[in-house]
Amino acid sequence: MIRHVLSLVFVFFSTYVTFSQDVDYRVSTIPADLVKGANAVVRLDQSEINIISSKKIHYSFHRVVTVFTKEGDDAIQAVMGYNPSIKLSKIQVRVYDQAGEVIKKFKERDFKDQSAVSDGSLYEDSRLKYLDYTPSRYPYTIELQYEMETSNTAFMIGWQPVEGHRLSTEKSIWTLHNPENIPISLKEINFEGYPITKEELTTGIRYTAENIVAENHEMFSPASFEIHPRVWVRLQEFRLAGKEGSFSSWEDLGKWIYDELIAGRGELPTATVAEVSALVAGIDDPVEKAKKIYTYVQENTRYISVQLGIGGWQPISAAEVDKVKYGDCKGLTNYTMALLKSQGIQANYAVLYAGSYKRDFPKDFPGMMGNHAILNIPVENGDDIWLECTSQVTPFGFLGDFTDDRDVLLITPEGGRIAHTTSYPDESNTQETTATIAIDEEGALQASVQIETKGWQYDNRFQLASKSEKEIDQYYKRYWGNINGLEISEVTFQNDQDNIIHTEEITVSAPNYTGRAGADYILAVNPLDRSRLLPDRYRNRKRPFEVQRGYVDQTRFEIQLPEGYMINKLPEAISHTTKYGTYSSSLQLQENGTLVYERSLRIRSGRFPKEEYKAFRTFCRNVAKADNQKIILTKKQ
Repeated sequence: MIRHVLSLVFVFFSTYVTFSQDVDYRVSTIPADLVKGANAVVRLDQSEINIISSKKIHYSFHRVVTVFTKEGDDAIQAVMGYNPSIKLSKIQVRVYDQAGEVIKKFKERDFKDQSAVSDGSLYEDSRLKYLDYTPSRYPYTIELQYEMETSNTAFMIGWQPVEGHRLSTEKSIWTLHNPENIPISLKEINFEGYPITKEELTTGIRYTAENIVAENHEMFSPASFEIHPRVWVRLQEFRLAGKEGSFSSWEDLGKWIYDELIAGRGELPTATVAEVSALVAGIDDPVEKAKKIYTYVQENTRYISVQLGIGGWQPISAAEVDKVKYGDCKGLTNYTMALLKSQGIQANYAVLYAGSYKRDFPKDFPGMMGNHAILNIPVENGDDIWLECTSQVTPFGFLGDFTDDRDVLLITPEGGRIAHTTSYPDESNTQETTATIAIDEEGALQASVQIETKGWQYDNRFQLASKSEKEIDQYYKRYWGNINGLEISEVTFQNDQDNIIHTEEITVSAPNYTGRAGADYILAVNPLDRSRLLPDRYRNRKRPFEVQRGYVDQTRFEIQLPEGYMINKLPEAISHTTKYGTYSSSLQLQENGTLVYERSLRIRSGRFPKEEYKAFRTFCRNVAKADNQKIILTKKQ
């Protein structure tokens, strides 16, 4: 007992650090290679984690950042979140000028305090303390210290010494103290190539990284979590809002989430069950029943974030959603699941990382992860159906690029397991653009255009119909920004949600579309479907490149030439074939004088070594050049 008390006292006092009186924070002392190209330099980022027990963790933070530009202001990270289970203390800040002299001091009372309510939230109990500081000049240095204690031990702050682009790290230290040898799991990620040292301590472990030079952002680079070093840490036994659980396996964690957070929250009012039963009466196919119920949810609820207490993980009850007609992703997913189960349809709650960049749950490191919930309907002898329950317009069974093609945690009464959401192969992500184009004797363009999209390309377009007339007009003028003086005169949409096909019909015009070369016209034969894939050039690329989603674009234009003009010379067909994609285009002059332009572009998904980036960029530039192909129209004699 005495040893236990003394070890905790030692840990506490060893991690509390006061401002040093003799540290040199002059900007001139920063190594020149760290300053070059950096918006800010992290002089010191020191985190000390003290595991008191499976029910309490204490943190101490000491951070010093020199900021060179306005874009670097966010690097100071003087924002701290708290709630009833997270207590902040000993907050203090010093600001230094370029010469390392203190010019300002702040304490906790100087920080602003506000709700952490996010857009679309109704209520939360999470709050923020933040320093609202506007520098009088650059560069300046901020030193921040504070402590935090939490009784929610399901989440532990790991280590990430590379924090972003154009941000150098002079020194980053992460120390974990575990004097009672409480079982933990720890995972090192992407350490190779970085100046990282690891030190075994009597009571824990310490990682240190020094002199990491700022990186510029490179187009098509993998996400930071895929390439930069980090440490994940978990307690094997944890506590979350008074409920105790285990990270021993995804199966056990999923069982705990189901039993502690979901079970018992699916009860529905008798009247609602009767209403839904009447809605699906006479339908035998369970998938068709599920469609009806999904439409019912879309028509009768709306998305609003609701997070109180354990609300970041536990859905509000189905009965409450039914009563108030709103919920967050958890509440609406649970509500839809309850409605389906009331009609004998099995469905499973699923947690995942949502976002346009695909992010998997790691199979070998169970933990409380993710930022979104969706619903899974298992299908016997077929592909599972996945439902996005927060959207009032997304088609049944369609995910789009927010939640597609990634490993997620499927939560069932029997336990959790890693499952994979719907993947859209390259060839299924199609856009077909057809148009009838007329060029008159004055060089003006008139066109009737049809654009049909499927797969994730459908996801980019199907919500156009919900926009205002002004927004739609602005959208097409940006989309066809290569056409000067473009006017949109008519737009209609058709959204086939059963087959997940979106069709746009647009009538457009543009005066003086063609260029002049004396008495001749210069006609760009592809005004309406040019590739926008234009990679930046890098002299010395640092990272591999990745195309997360491939696609296929098909184009066919029938171009009526102006009366009295003929084609000077019909160019040969163009073809490019590479491992990154293929391209072809051709022109045919029909007997009736109509010029037919056909084009096909396929971009392949995949990750490629940095050494191939130049070849990829060359292919993209060749496509752009071909899409800008022009012909000369000569006036007949």
